[in-house]
Amino acid sequence: MKNNAKEAPSAHHQIFNNDNSSSSSNATVGGGLRSSSGIKRMESLIQNEVVHLLKLVAQERGVADPEPLVKCAVANVVGSMVMSTRFRHDDTRFQRFMHLFDEGFRLFVDTGLMTFMPILRFLPKVGQTCAKLRENRDEMVTFVREVISEHRSTLNANAPRDLIDNYLIKQRQLEAEGEEAKEAFYHGYDPERQLEQIVLDLFSAGIENVSHTLLWSMVYMLHNPEVMQKVQAELNEKVGEARLPTLDDCRELPYTRATMCEVMRMSSVVPTGVTHSVNSPTEFDGYTLPANVHIVPLLHSVHHDPSAWDEPESFRPERFLSADGTDVVKPPSFMPFGTGQRVCIGDRMAEQELFLFFASLLHVFSVRQSDKMEDAKTPLPSLRGLPGASLRPAPFKAHFAFENVEALVDGMKISQEFQKLEQNQHIRIYG
Repeated sequence: MKNNAKEAPSAHHQIFNNDNSSSSSNATVGGGLRSSSGIKRMESLIQNEVVHLLKLVAQERGVADPEPLVKCAVANVVGSMVMSTRFRHDDTRFQRFMHLFDEGFRLFVDTGLMTFMPILRFLPKVGQTCAKLRENRDEMVTFVREVISEHRSTLNANAPRDLIDNYLIKQRQLEAEGEEAKEAFYHGYDPERQLEQIVLDLFSAGIENVSHTLLWSMVYMLHNPEVMQKVQAELNEKVGEARLPTLDDCRELPYTRATMCEVMRMSSVVPTGVTHSVNSPTEFDGYTLPANVHIVPLLHSVHHDPSAWDEPESFRPERFLSADGTDVVKPPSFMPFGTGQRVCIGDRMAEQELFLFFASLLHVFSVRQSDKMEDAKTPLPSLRGLPGASLRPAPFKAHFAFENVEALVDGMKISQEFQKLEQNQHIRIYG
């Protein structure tokens, strides 16, 4: 029988188009991420990966290249939530998976203009880049299809393990409800391809953006040790030295949260937001924007606009604190997850990850340059990002010196208890 369903929109389509092709599916995913039960389990999953990261850093015995460790930890949060899968940072399959994502983001830069000038696809270099992107995506989709197939064969509708299970359960419900319900949910797109695209989108955005922001946080702490000391002092005072921070501590740690906000503002790892359009002729700042014209929000420009921020090139977490310093205030010009109806569906999860990883890392370690580095004269990491679909810091190493070993020991105990509770989830480990 002929399948008249449309292919699921690619990531490139979703970035540069304004239809609602994935709105129902994304709403289902976003709702799962924001539900009370989902949030609680999400925190436990994040804390478990936080402990794994801290242990790996400790095993490096001081000097470490944090990028592969951080990316693996963040990937495992997404993998556990989305498809009950964990990786080890030295696993060859995981390294290949990350290489395909990294290469895709780098190649994305070469094809961005093609959206506005389609004729560019006939240029040899652009055509080769598009072919490589398709090849890489096909390889990633093959892995995702294997995982989905395994989920379908072991699905228990009464005990969903992750987002894939929830999607498959919803798919069964829609099959029972009929074609009208399916059309309203899938908008004519192939449900199988839709699920594959959602998984890839969550991995690409969830890993790249969060891991790069965490790496930037270390870079900025190396450049601003006095800020790191203030964060650590607040953590020691409010959390204590014998345990790791939790989301319940969030309200009591305004300076820590403000510092993370300043890292997000300064780094702006996603320099341009998702494309929007106006649905009727619109006057803006002396210009007339025709209906359906594409609008590309320049988030990096907004985050460094002198009319919106005092001394925007200075690293000052205090700009996000209330007048009495007891709360975090986010002005309208702060939009690290985009804005409008197409704001990132994983914003809540990303904020929780960033807080728990950043606060825990600085509670257990100090990040510094020291005479234990291979070259004591090594300059501080550059504050200029490497270009791509997201901005990453140049590769760097740092010395991680213990501050509160007791907190890590307590975290390891809690992590072991969580892993016992999760045994029934059958999380698959690669590596």
